Amino acid sequence: MSFPRRVYALLADILRFPSAALVDQVRECIDLVSGTETVSQAGEPLRDFLAFAAGQPPESLEELYTNTFELSPVCYPYVGYYFFGDTHKRAAFMVTAKERLAAQGISVENELPDHLTFLLEYLAKSDDDAAAGDLIKECMLPAVRKMAGSFKRPNPYSKVLQALLLILEQDERNSVELTGGAR
Repeated sequence: MSFPRRVYALLADILRFPSAALVDQVRECIDLVSGTETVSQAGEPLRDFLAFAAGQPPESLEELYTNTFELSPVCYPYVGYYFFGDTHKRAAFMVTAKERLAAQGISVENELPDHLTFLLEYLAKSDDDAAAGDLIKECMLPAVRKMAGSFKRPNPYSKVLQALLLILEQDERNSVELTGGAR
């Protein structure tokens, strides 16, 4: 992985229901990606989101999050949904996801295990670069492309997904380069 694993942990936090730490998390994420060649691309949408979030009261951020990802969502935050819809194949995918998450000590509690934030947390914690690379290539990239493209109107969270997509694409390219194209 070309980015510090902390980048994925921060993106997971940024894409969760907003906390008081949101602005600081976005700033730290920008700082971490600033040392990479992707900064001019991934840093820009993160800075746009930061400019928006820093000027909003907590209740406005919470309302935007809820309208974006929860109540009649603009963007479904469930990776398996983009591959399988609500079918038995998605249920099988979620069983596998839950097992992998549990192996990394990630508890999903009352949420579905294919939630984007859990898979980002997995990328942050996994020491198996091959498994992480496969997850990025086969699941995360196609789903995040669809998520990022699901916004029909301007929405600050689309900026976070654009940045995530650029980061995943860079990690996937670096993974292919490291394995000599064997992926």
